[in-house]
Amino acid sequence: MEGDTTTQAPPGEPADLVLDTNVGHEIFGGFREVFQESEKCSTLDEMLSDPMFRYRVARARASICLIWLCHKRRWTTVCHIKETVDLLVNKVPPKATTPPTIFAKMMLHFVQPQVLPGWSNNYATEEDQTLSGEDVDDALLSIAVKQKLPLVTNEGFSWAGHYTDVNTSGRENLRGKARAAGVRVGTPSEFLQDEGLSLEALGKAFFGALMAARKPADFECSDGNLRILRTLYRFVLLERLPVGVRER
Repeated sequence: MEGDTTTQAPPGEPADLVLDTNVGHEIFGGFREVFQESEKCSTLDEMLSDPMFRYRVARARASICLIWLCHKRRWTTVCHIKETVDLLVNKVPPKATTPPTIFAKMMLHFVQPQVLPGWSNNYATEEDQTLSGEDVDDALLSIAVKQKLPLVTNEGFSWAGHYTDVNTSGRENLRGKARAAGVRVGTPSEFLQDEGLSLEALGKAFFGALMAARKPADFECSDGNLRILRTLYRFVLLERLPVGVRER
C-alpha cells in the first residue's frame, strides 16, 4: 500500500472516465468509513438502521459496482494518483493492523489484479501530480473537458440523499463546476443509473467473480481474513448478513 498498484496506462493515453479522489478512496480505502460508522452503534439493529452507516455502505457499493463496470468494458479511468494515495495512506496507515488497513491491502494486491484485471488507471502528466486541494479538482475537470469524458464524484452528495453544486462556504464544488462546463457529472450511483444498469446485478456479478478468484501465491493473506473479506463484500454489495446473524 506504499504506492498505487492498479494496472497503469501510460501517461496521457486516452481514458474513458474521470474519477475524483473521494471515489478512489471508496474503492481502495478498506471500507474505513463503513467500519467507522458501525463502531458508533451499540447493537446490530441500530447499525442497520443508522442513516450514516447506510449512506457509507451505499457509497461503497456504488463505487465498487462502477469499477466492476470499468473492468467489464475494459475501460481506463483517470484520477489524481498522488492525492488518492496520500489520502489512503493518511486515513488507512499502511503499518496498522486494523481491519481497514488489512482490507485495503487485499483490495490492492488481491481483488484488483484477480477480480478486476480489465480495468486500468491513468494520469495526465507528472506536473498534475504536484497539485493539491481545489487545484486537483480543476485539473480533473480540465481533463474531462478536453477529452469529453464523464466525471464521477461524490462531492455535493449528502447522507440525507440531497445533491448540491456548492460547498458549505457557498462556492461551486467540483459537481457544480462540471455542470457549468457542460461536463456529464454525477456520483457512481447516478452514473450507473444513467447507463441503465442495476446496482443489484452488478453487485452479484462482482461478488461471483470474487468468490471464484484465487489468492495469488505471492500475497500473504490468511484464509480467515479472506473469508472475512468475502463476508464484508457480501454485505456491502448484496446486503446479506452471515449465516447465523439475525437480520432485522
